[in-house]
Amino acid sequence: MHHPLRSRASSAGLAALAGALVLGLAGTAHAATFSNATPITINDAAPNGQGGVPAASTPYPSPIAVSGVVGTVTKVTATLHGFHHQCPTDVDILLVGPLGQKSILMSDAGDCQEPSGQPAPIELTFDDAAPPVPCLNTSSLPGGTYAPTNDPTSPDVCTEDPTTPDVFNPPAPPGPYPVGLASFNGVNPNGAWNLYSMDEFSDDSGAIDGGWTLSLTIPPGTLATPPTITGKADVGKTLTAVSGTLGNAAAASYQWSRCSKSGTGCAAIAGAIQGTYKPVNADKGHTLIVTETGVTSGGNRAPLASKPTAAVGPAVLSSSGTKKSQDVLKQKGLVASIKSNIGGSLTATATVSVPNGAKVARFKTAKKTLRAGKKTKVKLKLSKSGLSAISRGLASGKKLKAKVTLVVKDAGGGKSTKRVTVRLK
Repeated sequence: MHHPLRSRASSAGLAALAGALVLGLAGTAHAATFSNATPITINDAAPNGQGGVPAASTPYPSPIAVSGVVGTVTKVTATLHGFHHQCPTDVDILLVGPLGQKSILMSDAGDCQEPSGQPAPIELTFDDAAPPVPCLNTSSLPGGTYAPTNDPTSPDVCTEDPTTPDVFNPPAPPGPYPVGLASFNGVNPNGAWNLYSMDEFSDDSGAIDGGWTLSLTIPPGTLATPPTITGKADVGKTLTAVSGTLGNAAAASYQWSRCSKSGTGCAAIAGAIQGTYKPVNADKGHTLIVTETGVTSGGNRAPLASKPTAAVGPAVLSSSGTKKSQDVLKQKGLVASIKSNIGGSLTATATVSVPNGAKVARFKTAKKTLRAGKKTKVKLKLSKSGLSAISRGLASGKKLKAKVTLVVKDAGGGKSTKRVTVRLK
């Protein structure tokens, strides 16, 4: 190895480090962990007579794809699995986040014992709360948890050559390269994270046998105020949940419930978990509430409930498109029209009382599919005998009226009815 001047670590400094490592090894729970187990070969720098031409590792970079994370990241740690190198101070390691944030994990730090073979692999975790990676001249770097470190100055300096700055080949972003994982806090972590590792000086090599792991600490969601509901509480009309005050970048999760008129005795409505809800006939006479939960990858906040709506009113059916006077003989039946704020199946029936004590004539039942908010017409036909009876009645000067019943059945099985009377001519 061709390496710049290095100084010796003091025994006092090593003793202080040993005590700090005990604390640094304490485990930390993370809500979201992502790994890339592909081994990383730390290729030796090419010699050039002045230390070497820095060489990129294979693969370069080593990526981790993060997806599905919801919430604010409050801490990031990274772990190298099975790191070993004949001279760790040669190795420069850079972590780059999906939005271009970056941090040196380790550079010009550790030891340089230069064994004839490869030293035993170690686990290295990088955590801002831990002590820095030391400069060791009399022993090998032990595995453990360290703060990201670049060329430590205390207790000693591993490298003292300002002419050899950290170099990371493209596609790594250009410097300067800050030190500290806090630069990744508070931003959207979803996307590609990349680990870039370079060997700065020649004559020694190594690897990261088990790849690496990225751990993200995310607090539970918070919800400071309850949701509210907008819209009129009628069957078929849309109610909208307005989110309360969410915190920690939480996502809203909803559940609609059916309650008594007083707003008590509530029961969750199966499948009603969206931000909007259309009351069905089963809701008539009941009040409704919506509960909201603040959800992150780190956990959920206990739900808060809205105030109850007014008692749900009936479906709104309109038969204004039905002509109140119709030529039944010419049409050979009746034409009825209806518009509803709920969708479902429409069944139309009609009867007319004919003169001279004859039986009630019944029109043939008509059925159609009804779309919410769309006007629908149906034709109710009458038998030849019924038409003949109506013809005789009209010819004798009788005033005949047909009673039309329109029934809408929604997907929940509820029924809404509209009745209209048509004068026959």
